[in-house]
Amino acid sequence: MPEGHTLHKAARKQAPLLVDKVARASSPQGRFLEAAQLDRARVVSIEAVGKHLFYAFERRGITRWLHVHLGLAGRFTYHPTTRTPAPAPLPSVRLRLAAEGTTLDLRGPLICELVTVERAAEIRDGLGPDPIRSRSVATKFAARVAHSKVPIGALIMDQRVLAGVGNVYRAELLYLARIDPRRPSRELTATEVQTLWDLARQLLRAGVTDGRIVTTKYGDVAPLHAKQRTYAYKQTVCARCRGLIWNVKLGGRPCFYCPTCQT
Repeated sequence: MPEGHTLHKAARKQAPLLVDKVARASSPQGRFLEAAQLDRARVVSIEAVGKHLFYAFERRGITRWLHVHLGLAGRFTYHPTTRTPAPAPLPSVRLRLAAEGTTLDLRGPLICELVTVERAAEIRDGLGPDPIRSRSVATKFAARVAHSKVPIGALIMDQRVLAGVGNVYRAELLYLARIDPRRPSRELTATEVQTLWDLARQLLRAGVTDGRIVTTKYGDVAPLHAKQRTYAYKQTVCARCRGLIWNVKLGGRPCFYCPTCQT
């Protein structure tokens, strides 16, 4: 499943292509009938929060909100149309947005729905702080960690606690912070919690810039080989101690860690 940096990168790419332009909206697949309500509306804003995207459309003084969650299979395809028209949409396209100079296709999302402004706010409020967003602070995250018995490796995958962190970032954050993923969250010290937050801000923001997850560029130890992108996730040998990387199932997913360095 795409992690938070992917959605922020999509929002930043789409904003100059769509915002302040009138879009033609359609659902070639036929599963998003509400597309007709967005047709010929002006795109006002595109915003990423965690793994969610929110689009504001305005037509005839009425603002409508589109909520998108890519899930496991969702993806965007971009078609520049300044010189040639967009190709015919594939039958799997849930939503096509065509504006001056570009056409955007959305395929396979977990969620593609129109919501009220109240519902959009409710979804945002239900999420934990997003480390990529400039105004996010660690306070809410720290409070949830301090009061939870859940293993920290499961808790930081909870989008209500820390928005945007998925299985890859989970393993890398805990490895770099040298924290055993099985530790009860409330046993972490304030320094450890702050370290996790600081690392999350650094690594997820770097993911937006890099366009992919490459944690070994930002860690405190050299990777084992030049092409290694992660320290723990799907690795077999620890770059620090050269011991074996293990994994334990937490939050329904395998969490990779070094039992020697993460104590």
